[in-house]
Amino acid sequence: MNGEEIPAAEFSSADPNTRSASMSGSNRILRLLQTASVLLVLAGCGSASKKYVGRWEEANSGEVLELFSDGRASVTQSAVPIAGSWALLSDGRVKVELNFLFVPIITTGRISNGKLLLTHEGETMEYRRQKR
Repeated sequence: MNGEEIPAAEFSSADPNTRSASMSGSNRILRLLQTASVLLVLAGCGSASKKYVGRWEEANSGEVLELFSDGRASVTQSAVPIAGSWALLSDGRVKVELNFLFVPIITTGRISNGKLLLTHEGETMEYRRQKR
C-alpha cells in the first residue's frame, strides 16, 4: 500500500466466490427464518383450537355462541348479537371475551363429553354444538 486509494468495487470483495458464498449463506438463513415463521403460525392453528370452532347453543337460555377460526366470537341472545374474541390458552382451555355495552365479559372453559362448559364469575354454562 503506497498511499493509493483502493476503488470501492475492489474494496467490497476481492474474491467474487467469497461474495457469492456469503450471499447464499444469507439467503439460506433468510429461508430458514421464513420457514420457522410459517411453522409457528401453523402451530397456532392446530387441531386443538379447531375443536372449538363452530356454533354452540346454551342449554337453558337458547343463547348461541359462535367461535370463528380467525379468533372472532359472537353471542346472540334474543336476536341481539354481541361481538368479541376467543383464544386457546396454553393449558388447553378456551378464553372467550365479549364486549357488552363497553363492559368486557370474560369466560373460560373447555369441552367435556362433547359439551362446551364456560365459567363466568363462578357460574358454569353448558353449550351443545349446533349442526348447520
